Amino acid sequence: YEMIWNRFLASQMEAAVYDKVSVDILAGDQLFRAQGETLIFPGWLTLYGQGKDSQETDPPAKSKPEDEPELVDLPTLEAGDRLVLHRIDPEQKFTQPPPRYTEASLIKEMEELGIGRPSTYAPTLSTLFDRLYVEREGRTLKPTDLGKTVTEMLEAHFRNIVDTDFTARMEDELDGVESGERDWVELLSDFYGPFHQDVLQAMKTAEKVVFEDQPTGKKCPECGEGDLVIREGRYGKFIACSRYPDCKYTETISEPTASHCPKCGSPVRGRKIRRGNMLYFCDKTKDPDCDFTSFDLPIDGKSCETCGSYMVQKRFRGRTYERCSNKDCPSLKKTAKKKKE
Repeated sequence: YEMIWNRFLASQMEAAVYDKVSVDILAGDQLFRAQGETLIFPGWLTLYGQGKDSQETDPPAKSKPEDEPELVDLPTLEAGDRLVLHRIDPEQKFTQPPPRYTEASLIKEMEELGIGRPSTYAPTLSTLFDRLYVEREGRTLKPTDLGKTVTEMLEAHFRNIVDTDFTARMEDELDGVESGERDWVELLSDFYGPFHQDVLQAMKTAEKVVFEDQPTGKKCPECGEGDLVIREGRYGKFIACSRYPDCKYTETISEPTASHCPKCGSPVRGRKIRRGNMLYFCDKTKDPDCDFTSFDLPIDGKSCETCGSYMVQKRFRGRTYERCSNKDCPSLKKTAKKKKE
């Protein structure tokens, strides 16, 4: 409550005022620069105990570019002062790549660029996952090899279409159609003619993209002649026999987990499916007929205190929490009722 109260009150207060100082120091033919700042007027920072020896909550951190120098406390200096060198601390720094997008930051970027509308943000993200252009890596979105290849091809043959300015202009054109200022037939004609020519040209000149098979070092267990390779399919990567179509043996690519099947006790494996989600299943080492599958990872040794069913680990917006696996469990109904209230 205190954090929310402070944040609201701070939004109504004056901004903090700093006195910033930049000092250029010449040593031989080398130029060094130091920057510092002094708080003149605390403003909203007063709420967070700025300048006091207290353990109050820190104010929200300000983001700054990686290459921006750190501000330090500087003594009083005058132009032309001679300084004494006490020591040199060499540091090696590397340029850091920008952070990957999360779903929230990607939508924010689209808003700032004028791409799409609130009603199209969710379908846009769904398309990225459904077509396997991106996958989730924790809370961030990671482009797949397929996504990178499609992007390179679009930029090579449809640069004017994938340009963010084009998308923003099209949104303005659609607003004109909605208000009656622009004829929709004329708008489509102006767009489709050049676009159709670009498609025909791309079909003639674009190289066919072929994803190379990745060898696994194993022989096909079905035919005994072919090698098992990793291939890129419509729903992601999978293992297949190199003698396809003569041999149609395939395997799904899965990862081991630390959990065990709640039905038979066999190890549980997981594999990525559409939209970057995971599907967990029993590896059937203890029971060949076990049919356990789940979108949530079962938790070993934990049972629901209400109904006794096994607990699972669910994921929502990059965060994990524990929940009963029984969808009819009274504890879940109580949670839903509290949310409605």
